[in-house]
Amino acid sequence: LASNMDKCFKLIQSGSKLVDQELLYEEGLNYFFTLKFLKNFDENDQFIVPAWTPFMQAVHFFETRCGYVEIMRSQRVERVYFALPVTCIPGGALDKDFPEMFDAERSDPDRKNQNFLDNMLAVIQRTMHQEVVRDSNMAWTIQ
Repeated sequence: LASNMDKCFKLIQSGSKLVDQELLYEEGLNYFFTLKFLKNFDENDQFIVPAWTPFMQAVHFFETRCGYVEIMRSQRVERVYFALPVTCIPGGALDKDFPEMFDAERSDPDRKNQNFLDNMLAVIQRTMHQEVVRDSNMAWTIQ
């Protein structure tokens, strides 16, 4: 899987016209998603990390272009992986750092949801404050 993911990455990077770039991207992401899924069960990093270590450029490429959500279903947490829209890729139009959104209790679904809402309120309050400052003489203080 890791080797095939790397082959897709290299063909994408080279701009190869042998295979449609969109298909290469999709196939590479699917290999990456499978590896990420399997890594959840590789508790001691015995299998997946050694398998993808020689291909870290490809891992980083696909890792920055995907996201996941956790869904609680039948008292079980499931992860759903997805490709990010181009505007969300690092350096894209929506690439903003909100590290507080990831600071959440994950062992209890109710606490996780409450932490997410609390963190979202903090981000909204900060953004609203920055908008007020942008409209003032202190606009130069905000990026």
